[in-house]
Amino acid sequence: MRHTSPFCLSLLALVLLTACATPRQMALFASSDATEYALPEPQQAPIEPYDRLLIRLSALDQVAITPYRELGTEFYVASDGNVLLPIIGAVPVAGLTEQQAADAIAARLATGVVNPVVQLTDQSLIVTILGEVGTPGRYGLRSALTLPDLLGLAGGLTPNARRDDVLILRREGDKVVHYHVSLADNSLFSSPCYWLRRDDVVILSPRRSRPIH
Repeated sequence: MRHTSPFCLSLLALVLLTACATPRQMALFASSDATEYALPEPQQAPIEPYDRLLIRLSALDQVAITPYRELGTEFYVASDGNVLLPIIGAVPVAGLTEQQAADAIAARLATGVVNPVVQLTDQSLIVTILGEVGTPGRYGLRSALTLPDLLGLAGGLTPNARRDDVLILRREGDKVVHYHVSLADNSLFSSPCYWLRRDDVVILSPRRSRPIH
């Protein structure tokens, strides 16, 4: 029986290790030095007409708060920018952030309830990620979600993902603007797409096409 030399075994191991290397193992945001970046300020998405709001009301006096929350917790913003709440009536919320809208509702609620607490979440704040990630789909946009955050939520990049050209489609006024960012260097940290906005669509293209079966 022939024996394989130690040199051949070492060479075989090297080939196997090289073959197993994937783009996933390559460093993101590669840089040869330690560099500081001034990050762009996050922008809180304002509430818009037709948004779906999740509103939870509470107070220490459960008897006093009960009539205000009998009709549920989900409400839609009307075309005029108001949300119509039980007993409280119409509250203008369009153009406000979630916290500002919660404060406005709490101020109205305080006329009949002592120390009310309002928790408000805009269920219509959504970003979408497609293409070469572990779990493409739609994700809720909280007050400060970055592109790296979204990649983490979506399960990270696939081995076939392009890191040097990520496409972001962003609504700006009545137009859709195309942004191209790179994950292969640190330029993302100074990009306006570092912080994600309402209705952003992030697309990770493949490095090479896959056969159709």
